[in-house]
Amino acid sequence: AGAKWRQSARGGEGRLAIRGGEGMSFLQAMEETMLDTSLWMCLMLASLVPFVQKLLLLELNLTPMFLGFAEALAVYSIDRYRDNLQCKDLRAQQLVERSKRLFVVGSCCFTLLFLTAPLGTKLVFLVHLSLGLLYAMRLPVLISSRSERTTWRIKELPCSKAFFVAFSTSFMALFAPLAYANSRRLPAGPAWRESAQALTLVFLISFSVENLQDVRDLDSDRAAGTVTLALKLGVRRTKCLLTSLWFLFAAMQVRANGAKSSTVQLLVALTVVSLTWSPVIISSKFFYSLLLESVFASPLLFSLLLDLLSSPSYK
Repeated sequence: AGAKWRQSARGGEGRLAIRGGEGMSFLQAMEETMLDTSLWMCLMLASLVPFVQKLLLLELNLTPMFLGFAEALAVYSIDRYRDNLQCKDLRAQQLVERSKRLFVVGSCCFTLLFLTAPLGTKLVFLVHLSLGLLYAMRLPVLISSRSERTTWRIKELPCSKAFFVAFSTSFMALFAPLAYANSRRLPAGPAWRESAQALTLVFLISFSVENLQDVRDLDSDRAAGTVTLALKLGVRRTKCLLTSLWFLFAAMQVRANGAKSSTVQLLVALTVVSLTWSPVIISSKFFYSLLLESVFASPLLFSLLLDLLSSPSYK
């Protein structure tokens, strides 16, 4: 869908002229490198792993983060490949070829890291990879209907895309670091609550980002027949729903841990709510998308910033 709004927003001719003309601006190069390839999104998603490690006081190990990045790159490349395969213009064909190359790179890196990972980590990523492939691939229609279609995709189910992606993301972010830390079972005692809070935070971030992307892609989703919350409830009601969920989460977090211990979660909630009602989407879809995908890294960035501000050397 992201590729579709970028095409419709500019018109195919402008982008093709840039590709075949005398060069492109710095912002256009950034867009092609960071957004069109999903590299930025994959990096932001991978940053959730060290945040969960830090939050749950697990040993910091970057291997599951690199595993998550490589897996996301392979899965998103398949999704981009599928989205642009039916388009016949030059721009779409270039994206198809680029998606093929990134899929090969992501798959090779994931395979090398996967083979050396512990058994628990392998099981987590096998489940997560299966979820990603289910999301990206077209599945056969098993029940006959009046429609002549023989295949379907999970994202085509009414209002299901955001829930599925949020569940898949939170599953990887929580269980990958736990498995790599050789946790054969979920921790008992107080860590149960911390794990549940981490899972809820990541789910809300992913759910919000997906729905705000649907707000951005309203026209292309309507043309493609994809029923999202933004189309079902309307843009304003969707934003109100997301804001209410974040206020509820913040209230529960403060009640459980106190305001001081919930600073990171409150800052993330404030960031997402601010972006939800931000007018930037009207003036610059590129910067809006860049900021929106960066929300995945906000828990880690806020956590590191608070550690820096509280360190004796800074004081």
